[in-house]
Amino acid sequence: MKPFSSYFLVFLLLISSCAHQYENNTKKFTLKGEINGQDSGQIVLKYLPTESAFVFDTSLIKKGEFTLKGEIFETTQAWLIEGNSNNLNIYLEPGEMKITLLKDKFNDYKMIGSKTQQDLIQFNKRKEPIIVRSTLLQKRLSSLYDSIRNSKSDIIRLQFLKKVEDDNDLLCKAQKSLDSVWLKFIIENPKSYLSAECLSTISSNEKISLDSLKLIFNGLDKSVQNSLFGKRINEDIRKKGNIQIGVAAPDFRAPDVNNQIVTLSVFKGKSVVLLDFWASWCVPCRQEIPQLKSIYEKYHSMGFEIIAISLDWDKNRWRSAIKEDSTEAWHQIPVVENYPFSLKDPSQLADYDVYKNYFVSAIPVKFLVDKDGKIVGRWGGGLKDPEESLENKLEELFKE
Repeated sequence: MKPFSSYFLVFLLLISSCAHQYENNTKKFTLKGEINGQDSGQIVLKYLPTESAFVFDTSLIKKGEFTLKGEIFETTQAWLIEGNSNNLNIYLEPGEMKITLLKDKFNDYKMIGSKTQQDLIQFNKRKEPIIVRSTLLQKRLSSLYDSIRNSKSDIIRLQFLKKVEDDNDLLCKAQKSLDSVWLKFIIENPKSYLSAECLSTISSNEKISLDSLKLIFNGLDKSVQNSLFGKRINEDIRKKGNIQIGVAAPDFRAPDVNNQIVTLSVFKGKSVVLLDFWASWCVPCRQEIPQLKSIYEKYHSMGFEIIAISLDWDKNRWRSAIKEDSTEAWHQIPVVENYPFSLKDPSQLADYDVYKNYFVSAIPVKFLVDKDGKIVGRWGGGLKDPEESLENKLEELFKE
């Protein structure tokens, strides 16, 4: 699956509604630092206070010391950058912070004044043994794949394949252990801003069920729930609730490739609709098209429609892919926030955009909507494919 995430898409409407509130709630921070072994130069602080635009601040290094000041709304992820090789991820908090760095070895740092930074250090210590083990397994797998490609003996290749299978199992177990570390940290640190960021990542990757996500989120401190990442999780919860099997598929209106409006509700009572989220650059998406074309030809006359929803940013590539794949017969629409189509009022995007109400973290992902307008199947999107295939589900629906 190809992951799809964009801070712009996720937070566009959120930011516009909260911008005035943020303007009135900025808090000052000061970051004083010293770099042992470096007397001069300059250092850059890069941070994203509202998920709308990065702030870049530069300070001269004088006698090994520097000072950076600014305004943030809450705990904020940032990066200290010096030259081409020094790049350190830190967390800014309102107030005064101090950091001590070592020339060309920024990872060997000490920082005070940011509780979230201390949380990150403890979190990384928990993850480190598992990450080291996973890295070794990945290197070993890469070597095994090279051996398989270079081997001329079928017997030896089979032996290598067995080792690949065993190592993949070990890698899956390591990943599960890592997921457990993330969840344990979140549950044990309900007041940490880092917990919201971790839970947001887990939510995006669909590592836990919707019920578990709600339970863990509700256990976070209110200040964490109201942070930018907390708001993002809350949006994920709302969108995930919209795509559960058996619920009514959220309606949308969007201009198609010919600038004609497509509305999901117009098919209610008449057609079974497959919503296919894809992109021209997504190889797995396009590999599935021959199968979808076969299904479309088989069931279209019975009342089957496909609405293909592109996540492309390049309109020309989107149009070209439709022609190359000969899928003009389907309803082809984009994520409207990508292409406003000359809407006079940008706020109308909330009424048009399919992305507003559907949770999409990885593509390809498909939702099957029956004639009653209810979601009756979901495939892909970072989840393990259900045992029931799309074609089997369609056969069941049209028999009914």
